[in-house]
Order: sequence, then structure tokens, then C-alpha cells
Amino acid sequence: MLEINNIYKGDCIELLKECPKGRLLLTDIPYGGVSRTDCHLRNLDKGAADVVTFELPVFLDAIYGLADVIIVWCWITQVSEIFNYFNNKGTGTVRQLIWAKSNPSPLNGKYVYLSGTENAIWFKKKELAR
Repeated sequence: MLEINNIYKGDCIELLKECPKGRLLLTDIPYGGVSRTDCHLRNLDKGAADVVTFELPVFLDAIYGLADVIIVWCWITQVSEIFNYFNNKGTGTVRQLIWAKSNPSPLNGKYVYLSGTENAIWFKKKELAR
């Protein structure tokens, strides 16, 4: 069992199997292109950051049972799939969150338009009758 509030390096799907269950899980989807530990994030070319290198349903299956409230930060192209995953479970409430950044970073702006918003899906399991 992994301890909470620590940083672990490894395959996230495998590490998630060792995570303790809790009340809240706040996560971002895996980004292979920006998770290298040999670079400083500010100096990293994020040109391939949104290339999917994992199966999103496998990741969602891995996190579904870990908490009563789950927030998954994601790119706009993944919002529908993540929303539908939780909504189709029929076991709770699903909402989209949009964070309007007050000071978005211009990092990598020479390659692409950078949005001033971030997207997330919020899922809360229904309260169980006691």
C-alpha cells in the first residue's frame, strides 16, 4: 500500500492499484511527454504533451473505486469521454469544471495558441443509505 502525500515514479496504472481509498482524488491524466524527470518543466518542449500514450478507459477504471469524489483534469478533447464514463456508471453526479486562469503561462506559445482555461470533470458518488 502506498503512503499518501508522497511522490512515486512508475507506471501510474500499476501504482494506482496500491493507492489507499479516500474521500477525494484529484488527478490529471497521464502525460508521457511532460512527466520526464530529467528536465525542468519550464524548459520542456510540450509539443507532444497531448499525444495519448495510454488507454483512457483503463485509467478511469483504475481511479473509479479510489474515492467518493473524483476530479480529473484533462484536455478539452477528453472532456466528453471522461464525463460519459462517469455518467454511464449511474452511481453519482457528474459535472464539468472550467478554471479560468488569471495569469496563464505563455510557455510553448510559439507553437500553438494557449488557452487561458483548464478543464476538469468532477464526479461525486451517491451517498449510501445508512
